[in-house]
Amino acid sequence: DKVLLESELCALAVTEISADSVHGDVEGFTLRLYLENRSQTDGVFSLENVILNGQSSDISWLRPLGAGKKFFVDLQGSDSEMAELEIAQVLSVQLDLVMTDEAGNELARETLSFEP
Repeated sequence: DKVLLESELCALAVTEISADSVHGDVEGFTLRLYLENRSQTDGVFSLENVILNGQSSDISWLRPLGAGKKFFVDLQGSDSEMAELEIAQVLSVQLDLVMTDEAGNELARETLSFEP
């Protein structure tokens, strides 16, 4: 596992990277992420502004997650999305992790990057 973020509010780690979808129905690139809400607040988490190999993508993810709860996220890019971006192999990933409360007030925003 590659830990991307550990804070009082949340934790995010990459647990698996695959050129093909292993945990879903989408054929293409998959990042399996571990997300933990460490706060005392029910929150809504999103992964936004995903950049692969320096190119913006339409990949995103959004989910409510209760206080103290954990979840595995499959962040996927389909074969057609990867072809459109002309990406044969993902060499770098950058994304924004955003946490809001249930009213939509932003509690945290972190830009994270890593090389698979």
